[in-house]
Order: sequence, then C-alpha cells, then structure tokens
Amino acid sequence: MSYIPVAVLDMPLNPPPSSRHFAHPPRYQFLHSLQNTAIVGGSSYFVDTYHIASILHASHPEAYATLCSSPMTFEYHNGCHHTRWTRPTIELSPIDPSAIEAVNYSPPFQGPLLVSPSADPDALLQLHDALSLFAALADDPANQYHVQLEPGDCVIFDNRRVLHARTAFEFVDQDGAAGGAAESGRWLKGAYMNGDEVASRWRVLEEKRAVKGGLL
Repeated sequence: MSYIPVAVLDMPLNPPPSSRHFAHPPRYQFLHSLQNTAIVGGSSYFVDTYHIASILHASHPEAYATLCSSPMTFEYHNGCHHTRWTRPTIELSPIDPSAIEAVNYSPPFQGPLLVSPSADPDALLQLHDALSLFAALADDPANQYHVQLEPGDCVIFDNRRVLHARTAFEFVDQDGAAGGAAESGRWLKGAYMNGDEVASRWRVLEEKRAVKGGLL
C-alpha cells in the first residue's frame, strides 16, 4: 500500500508538532514557501503551546498537573521505519520544575495510552479531560496566529513549543474557476535544525560581536 503524506492534500490540517516519536526531536523547524500560485485558502497558522499551558495552569491546575505527570506514547510506523518514544504532554525542566522544557501534543502520532482503564479508571478520565481541554484551547481562534505564506517567505519556529497547521485550500485557474490545477501550484519546503547547533552558533556569533564592540 502506497503512503501519501497528509500534508500534500488539500484538506485542512490540525496543528500537531513534528517528530515527537523520536528520542531527540529537532528543536527548530523551517517552512519555506516556494510557490503559492492561483490558490484559494491554505493559510498557515501557529499556536503557542506555552501560552496554552499557562492558561491551563491558571484556570485548570488539576488538568495541568495531569498533563505534566501522565506519560504519553508517540509512534510512527511506515514501511521500514518504526520510531516510538514516551514523554508527558507538558515536559518540565529538570533544573527548574516551574519552567516548561517542551510541549508534546501530536494526536496523529499518539500511540496506545499507558493509563489502564481497568487499573485506574479515574486516572484515564482525568487524562482524557485534560487532553480535551488542551485541544479546545489549541483549536480556539483566539489562540492562533494566521498568515498566508507568499513565495519567498520562510517561517522559523520552535518545534518543541509551536504547533503549526493550515486551512483547506483549492486550486483555481486564471479565470478564477475552481479546479484549475494545471495553472496552480503550492509548494512548501521544510527543514529541521538541532537546538544545540543553533545555540552553539549563537554563542560563537555573540563572542565575535563582543570582540568587535557590538558589530559583526
């Protein structure tokens, strides 16, 4: 059976972050718009999950605590690839437990729940309710930033913090009629970068800037 990435289809995409099924997900993601010709819809939108977590912490502290403590399995299995990792939805810093290290929310890659309904039905219900609250906040337009990426635009964001998605789109021809795919095109090129590499490069540049008196 052939595999078609859902990102290439014209249906709306809900906002999952990428690569939570890896032991070390990449910290930064790049989305470079190369073509966006004769398209209706297809705007990108982004959700700051740290903001979502802060809302939960203030208004639903029990749900916040559940998402910090309940392990979630994330899994990708396709062809010769099978990756899996377990981490809580809200991952706190081991140095400062009041600080968020990352947020792991990715329903398309969510594996079997590790909470057993027979062993602890209350824990399963609490986890379900907490995830529902998180999803409702992420789906609230008030917590989303929408932008139409034009050719040449490149978005760089924290992949361990920001959810990204897009609205549905439709190809149109030069006369504005739907279905004109021959005259239309939409192409976004994605790439990832390890957080350590970015931090290393930043420190080197800061050192050079300090030596040159603030100039690079």
